[in-house]
Amino acid sequence: MSVQTRSDEQQQQKSFFGQPPVLANLFGVELWERFSFYGMQGILLIYLYYGAAEGGLGMDKATAAGIVGAYGGLVYLSTILGAWVADRVLGSERTLFYSAVVIMLGHIALALLPGFLGVGAGLLLVGRVGPLDVELPDPSGEALSLPPRPEADLTAEESDRLAELVSGARGAVVLGGSPDDVTDVADWWSGTLGWPVLAEPVSNARMPGTALLAGQGLIADGVWSAGHHPDLVIQLGAAPTTRATQAFVASAERLIVADRWHLDPDPERAATWRLAVDADVLTDALQGRPVHVLAAPEEWTSSWADADRKARGALDGFLDAIDEPFEPRIARDVAASVPGNGMVFVGNSTPVRDLDLAMAPRAGLRVLANRGASGVDGLVSTALGVAAAGQGPTVALLGDLSYLYDVGTIVWNARRGVEATLVIVNNGGGEVFSLLPQRELPEHRDLFVTPHGTDLGALTRAAGAGHTLVERANELTPAVLAAIGSGGLQVVEVTVDAEHSMVRRAELRSAIASGLA
Repeated sequence: MSVQTRSDEQQQQKSFFGQPPVLANLFGVELWERFSFYGMQGILLIYLYYGAAEGGLGMDKATAAGIVGAYGGLVYLSTILGAWVADRVLGSERTLFYSAVVIMLGHIALALLPGFLGVGAGLLLVGRVGPLDVELPDPSGEALSLPPRPEADLTAEESDRLAELVSGARGAVVLGGSPDDVTDVADWWSGTLGWPVLAEPVSNARMPGTALLAGQGLIADGVWSAGHHPDLVIQLGAAPTTRATQAFVASAERLIVADRWHLDPDPERAATWRLAVDADVLTDALQGRPVHVLAAPEEWTSSWADADRKARGALDGFLDAIDEPFEPRIARDVAASVPGNGMVFVGNSTPVRDLDLAMAPRAGLRVLANRGASGVDGLVSTALGVAAAGQGPTVALLGDLSYLYDVGTIVWNARRGVEATLVIVNNGGGEVFSLLPQRELPEHRDLFVTPHGTDLGALTRAAGAGHTLVERANELTPAVLAAIGSGGLQVVEVTVDAEHSMVRRAELRSAIASGLA
């Protein structure tokens, strides 16, 4: 089994120019890519047409330029071959590794083999295996399975160590995104051990009676969380989305990260024990022990449950009392309004964080997101792809810039029978940056918020999609249900006063703090 252990001292010593060590890998990959393709094109052309006395091959300039152009085209065309090999033969990770080896051999040939032999061998190797990290959908229409990953169990020694850490601990579980169904796992940690479970919406384990009702509001309250630092946090799945959860995970005396699907579920290197296993491996190991694992102390469990109810009451009470649209209430009401067995695709940036804050636990809903590919690229396209799968009513919660950036998808699909409802939060631009340190910069609005001033309704109707404008908070749920019932591609635009929303966020935090006091 692939397991890493890191002490706190080791974590502090390892860095890349003061940055997380994973950036060294990213920097190296990007540097190599730039040299291997863009740099080589310029160097190669000069080498081909310079005379022999100058160290070149003395080719005609037009011929040399044609060879370089063919080389560039071959690099791009080879992605088709790479996609087929990755999908059908080797898998994406092995394909990337072997293609890197072959490209390296190509550069060695260019450097060491003399004359046209080196050029021919080098370009053949480099060009035939250009960027092989593109995977195409299966043209047969058959469902694609997840790429293979080695399964692993805990050894007897690891099971003993886990039981020793867990038994009687004041612990908590954080559930991030995962392709596995972890609802039973979450139920065991909550019901059997009495541990609070913070389930991100994309974990699809935020179920009634299992997950915390208002976990984000609870752990973001500095006064309450200061007195409830866990002895042990177990993170199952991808790295946490919000800063509140990231801080909560980092506050634990010990952190176990268990995940075998994501490249780096622990980007801050905070884990004291890293396990490349599925979530159910841990529960199976603990349940299969002859000696019973003790639950958390009663006062730990009850204090979390009591505070969670208070935080949820304060959250809902505040949201229900306001009349104007407010992003956390929009997220809460969208998640609650989708019919059973429906799908919610949530956009990056503010929407996914507001959904984590405000969504109440519920069954019969699947939440999807492009986490790990943060930004506005292709979110509308992804949402319509989810809808095209036809697995239930699909509602997307997106920001206005995400919608505008991918609006070509609306133009192309509005009259093509796609059944989807897009709820667009129109707060005038990228207001997530008003919640981040960039808000202090003088160019904050022009370069980060980038206000657009676009009439989304006129644009949507011109594309041929339905459009509904929501200007009051209590109008949203009826508008979403009506849009789902209307069929076709429907856009529900919700206007938000960005400046007033910032005030409301501060008021919401104060309301939760008062409820916990």
